[in-house]
Amino acid sequence: MTKVNTMNTKLTRGDKAHKKFIEKLDVFKDGLKHGMDSLEMIHKQTLDSSVEFTKVVSKSQEVERTALYDIIKKCEDETRRKEAFERLAELDRIKEKEVDTHNDFLKNEREKANRNITGGILCLAVAGGLISSKQVRQMSGKALTTISKNLLRTKE
Repeated sequence: MTKVNTMNTKLTRGDKAHKKFIEKLDVFKDGLKHGMDSLEMIHKQTLDSSVEFTKVVSKSQEVERTALYDIIKKCEDETRRKEAFERLAELDRIKEKEVDTHNDFLKNEREKANRNITGGILCLAVAGGLISSKQVRQMSGKALTTISKNLLRTKE
């Protein structure tokens, strides 16, 4: 008597659904990885920009600071030395203000980018059907609406 293979090699509906879900999950995982890489890149670029801007501001004040230090070292007139110290303090305040303004701008732009990337990841999860709970869908819908409104405001 010959042995008959009774195993069914066809995929069942459950197997097909599972395979489709895994494919969606892989797409989402790739999007999430890309989003996280983007966040790291944005953070690095922000830090590099901040350091570079500080160097530029320092370089722009270098000649005047050198002249003021020379006045402080060599000048015997007390009023000129006092004026030089005051000007150095003023240059420090100007530098600090410029750097703070630049850092605030970078922070705001980084937050916008983070929101956009997070929204894209949520959108990918919703579109892929990975978020199926009604409450989670509603919450992500609110987040997507907020992100969309913020994007429209940035274009104006």
